[in-house]
Amino acid sequence: MSSCSNSRASSHGAGRGACRSDINITPIAITAANVSPDLRADYMNSNSSTQFGSGSVAPVSRMEQMEKVVAIAGRVLIATLFILAGVAKITGPTPFLEHMTRFGIPTFLLPGVIVLELGGGVAILIGWRIRYASGALGAFCVLTAAIFHHELWIKPELTLFLKDLAIAGGLFLLSTSATARDRIKTAAISG
Repeated sequence: MSSCSNSRASSHGAGRGACRSDINITPIAITAANVSPDLRADYMNSNSSTQFGSGSVAPVSRMEQMEKVVAIAGRVLIATLFILAGVAKITGPTPFLEHMTRFGIPTFLLPGVIVLELGGGVAILIGWRIRYASGALGAFCVLTAAIFHHELWIKPELTLFLKDLAIAGGLFLLSTSATARDRIKTAAISG
């Protein structure tokens, strides 16, 4: 019995013990004849000045363009929330100071909160240090939920608690995706 037969006999899982001779892979040639006319037209219209193999960059697909637009729109939406909150605290600090006092939070922290909201919001908006800005704002949202919205038996407080946690989750996701992008860029530059 060959070594392939022995390994097949001893394996108990699907796909284990297969030999190279058991796998049938038929190469498919990609030619103009077997590519749909729509796909050819999309490729030709996407960036006809780009030539492959000449050291230039491949054309950006519509999906990649859409992903960039959606990412920027998402950053604008989340940044707007914090920028407007910071501006509101500057223009009318009294209700925020009263709220902090009610929950036993020192009011001298309000300027730091304003700096965090404005600075983090602007950083996310312009795409600068997104990893750190979104991480800091995410931690701020978790603290806000725990300190100010912990009365979960009151329905509006429960809603605010969950909203703050959801925003924090989105910010942490933004932070990790920025971290992954940074790693990819570093690997591309060094590799």
